[in-house]
Amino acid sequence: MPPASTTTPAVRRQIGSRRRTSAPRRPSPPPSPPPKRTKLLTEVMEKAAYAVVEREDYGDISCEQCRTGERAEELLLCDKCDKGYHMKCVRPIVVRVPIGPWICTKCSGDGQGRGCRRRR
Repeated sequence: MPPASTTTPAVRRQIGSRRRTSAPRRPSPPPSPPPKRTKLLTEVMEKAAYAVVEREDYGDISCEQCRTGERAEELLLCDKCDKGYHMKCVRPIVVRVPIGPWICTKCSGDGQGRGCRRRR
């Protein structure tokens, strides 16, 4: 057997005919869209249409139970009929302002106002 250092021309040809292959190329990522330019508030306000907000005046609301408008900060307004009730005039008494909508006993029809969940 010939020594390992000697190679025959056929073996050299076979080794020489092999080509190195390269790894498959990854597809290039799609070009990213140009960054969106945020507008300044002054630019937005220049183009914005002037809106007239109609607001009902609740200054003349009085309690449907005791018929007074005193302690306006304690008046609950029914989200269905817009009538006012003091928290202490409603039965059961409401200790804190309810979270979310509140409906009076007349509109709820069950004798107790709905939506009397307490603040956490």
